[in-house]
Amino acid sequence: MDKVLPACTCHVCGRTYKVDLLVSDSLWAQIRPDKQRPPEAGLLCGRCIMDRVEALGWYGAYNLEPVTYQREANRVALDGVQPAERAAGQLSLLGDA
Repeated sequence: MDKVLPACTCHVCGRTYKVDLLVSDSLWAQIRPDKQRPPEAGLLCGRCIMDRVEALGWYGAYNLEPVTYQREANRVALDGVQPAERAAGQLSLLGDA
């Protein structure tokens, strides 16, 4: 039997993705998919994140690096969400890390 990997669905293009990109709260406020939802809500795939960042019209440089287990453990301590819940696509890792 094939192993089923957790994935999320982009709220803009509908693409299924398995790599979450962490975005600061200030940037997320500018690019989030649905302004009617709470500020921290919504899911964007990497392509839609980059399209929206580029549409802001200013030059920016960002550091992309893997999230370590320790960093994830710290997020659990801060917001009470277990890593398995995020991996299951119930919540996005978008926001300040």
